[in-house]
Amino acid sequence: MQRRPIIVVTGANGGVGFGICHRLLVQLAQRNPPDASPRLSSPDAHITHSDSPNLKYEPAASTGATVIMACRDRKRAERARGQLLALLDAHIAKLDARSADGVHARAFRENVEVEVMYLDLSLIRSVLEFGTELAQRYPYISHLICNAGVAAFSHLGWARFFKQLATAPISSVEHPCYNIQTRGVRSKDGLGWTWQCNVFGHYVLFRTVQPLLAAYSRTGSEPSPGPARVIWMSSIHASPVYEKDDWQLTDTDLAYESSKYQNDIIALELSSRALAHQKYTRNANGNGNAVVDGNDRAHQGAASEEEAEGEVLHYLVEPGITPTNFAALLLDQIPFGRFFMVLLFYIVRLLGSPHVLFSAYHAALAAVQAALSAPPLPNTLAAQDHHAMPKYGSQTDRWGYERLGVAETRESAKREGEGRALLQRCEDLYRTFLAEYQAGAEGEGSR
Repeated sequence: MQRRPIIVVTGANGGVGFGICHRLLVQLAQRNPPDASPRLSSPDAHITHSDSPNLKYEPAASTGATVIMACRDRKRAERARGQLLALLDAHIAKLDARSADGVHARAFRENVEVEVMYLDLSLIRSVLEFGTELAQRYPYISHLICNAGVAAFSHLGWARFFKQLATAPISSVEHPCYNIQTRGVRSKDGLGWTWQCNVFGHYVLFRTVQPLLAAYSRTGSEPSPGPARVIWMSSIHASPVYEKDDWQLTDTDLAYESSKYQNDIIALELSSRALAHQKYTRNANGNGNAVVDGNDRAHQGAASEEEAEGEVLHYLVEPGITPTNFAALLLDQIPFGRFFMVLLFYIVRLLGSPHVLFSAYHAALAAVQAALSAPPLPNTLAAQDHHAMPKYGSQTDRWGYERLGVAETRESAKREGEGRALLQRCEDLYRTFLAEYQAGAEGEGSR
């Protein structure tokens, strides 16, 4: 029997995070979840399964699930939890109680758990404490969805807005140049605030729960549930608009866009290392000799001990653009601001933009399909060169029908190796915070 999924979603009390939880519950309540069999809207993406691990998979349907809402605001999270369960109940109420689908959904409802746990990514101690509590409560984690994000937006540049709207209306929505951000904001830990919340905090979270992810992958039951999955939330706004030395993004006007680019290259590097580890393991298991090329050996040598204990798949997704995005908050400052934003979104979608969605449920499509697809979506491209991976995106056509898109994520030639260097900086910083946390815990225990 397939193991019960235990899924952690950061920033789950609103926006796309709420939509991910909603979609997960509705999909898992179905005997044959449509999101378990996604279809790519880009047939020329040259995605291949050739390097996917040779494992057996059961359908993604489940008789139960645990969804952990990892949030900073407990009150908002508890309200969101109640709303999620109400939405699930409304979905199940529409099904014929005597049908096979109705019976399955009601059995699922009796065995579903939606839990709220405190997590503040702007405080690394909170992240480490979250991981400790998670390990005490659960034997494994099947999915980690790194969704939470922040931006230090201060105001809209109206002159820029009207100029971009007049000259490039689609770009004014897909790649706005008028959302003004505050430079130099730092966290209580003394790190770049946007960088810590969007990048480093999630890296620390991944490293902290990595043994729990590996425990899910190492199951001894048959058929195997497959590897645990980490979903990294990117953005169509992702862009390397910062200097390499400013890796904490304190001296750039576009810290949000840069942080999403850093998520891209971190996911790319982690996926490359996991791929190298899988090839190393298959070679070792196949002939008793682990024969890999030089590039694979370099990646394998850098892999952590936890990675060697169990496979973890890394995916990069982006949710498109919805009225829940950060810029919508700025529009509340003017009369009818949101009305005009929604009107602009509709116009841009009719003009052909595939990235405009009007509900968090639809925006969650890419993350949930990457999480539930069986067999798993490929996380490498046909090039197989350790420098490219697919970025799955929530998309729609002109009439609002959702679809899964895919684009290539690749380090540019002038920034070659940046992902590896950034990952090493994150790892070194993580170990520093971990040592301080463990020393403090030992000090408290000796009192």
